[in-house]
Amino acid sequence: STAFAPRCNFYKTNELLISDRHKVSILPSEILYIESNDREVTIYATENRTYRNKTGISQWESILGDDFIRIHRSYIVNREAITSIDKEYVRIGDSQLPISRKYYKSALALFPLVRRQPSNSL
Repeated sequence: STAFAPRCNFYKTNELLISDRHKVSILPSEILYIESNDREVTIYATENRTYRNKTGISQWESILGDDFIRIHRSYIVNREAITSIDKEYVRIGDSQLPISRKYYKSALALFPLVRRQPSNSL
């Protein structure tokens, strides 16, 4: 189910309050990744939960800190949730997210223990 969350309040006892209106709070460790779409983001969380929020992706990047990494102008991912990485994609469970050239080297440097997949080059 998707809940709409208009804005984000910052850490409150290690939880993020992502909606005052709906009183939705979430632990940062429950966030798998965040996708930016124009003026809002979609937060993908454990247990197939999704939330929409109007807080910008750059602000989320600051809020979430070092446990999360930017892999694309439209994506921030939870480092612990990554199952594999290659030159084109980061995989989180069944989701395949694009990784841009701009962020690839810095992302790869942070994932020495993540199983790397060979590129799909022909």
